[in-house]
Amino acid sequence: MLTFREFYEICEGKKPDTPPHAVPGTVNRDSSGTLTYTLQSYDGPKGKASNKEIAKQVLNRSGGTKVKKHAKKVAKILEDIQARRQELQQRRLEQMQSQKQKVSDYREAQQERIEKQREREQIKKELRKELQTEQVPTTKPTYFNQQIAKRQAIQKSVHARHVQQEIGAEARAQQAQKRAEMKAIMSR
Repeated sequence: MLTFREFYEICEGKKPDTPPHAVPGTVNRDSSGTLTYTLQSYDGPKGKASNKEIAKQVLNRSGGTKVKKHAKKVAKILEDIQARRQELQQRRLEQMQSQKQKVSDYREAQQERIEKQREREQIKKELRKELQTEQVPTTKPTYFNQQIAKRQAIQKSVHARHVQQEIGAEARAQQAQKRAEMKAIMSR
């Protein structure tokens, strides 16, 4: 029975249809597909071979030394890949730690800046209070002073309303004058 690979190689013409240990010219194929041939004579050592020689021959015929060398290369490559993975993982951890450190340093700097700003504002408020107490003597307002302050506040609001009314009247007068000028221009 042929394997698919052997069948394919025979079809491609890469492999002869004859068995490898057959004497050339002795291969016959019947109509039923059976193959008959004569084997080549054995040129190897006579007598029983030792277990070491048999193992060596089997290893050589199967390509075992090549397989062992290839396995060693693959193992070395796998070790190299594993070492690089560990190095990359360590580098990634270091980058994450440095990023976390940068973020925490930034937050601490922001908090310190905010604290300093609050302290400055607190000091400013205290200074304002001290200046007010120095400039305005602390006296308890009397009933007379309260009445005067109310009257002054009313006068200020009346004055402000009067000024606003004058400004509004002036604006209306200017608009009326512009309309009159526009009518005069349009009637020409």
